[in-house]
Amino acid sequence: MVKLCTVFYRTGLFYFVALDICPVDTKALYRRCLALEQTERYEDAYRDARTLVQLEPKNTAIQPVLRRLHAVIQDKV
Repeated sequence: MVKLCTVFYRTGLFYFVALDICPVDTKALYRRCLALEQTERYEDAYRDARTLVQLEPKNTAIQPVLRRLHAVIQDKV
């Protein structure tokens, strides 16, 4: 069971399911964003980070993640 949970965390599948149930769950959105970043799905992670900023503009945890993802995406272009 622990390995299964680890796989879900690494791929973000658990957070996809959680967000299907409650699309505005900011904790699940933040964690999925981090999982997507770890799997190098930067555009998807950036989209989640922007959504999170719209939902919680004063959330300070997402700001450095958003800046980091923005820089990665700009480097790709």
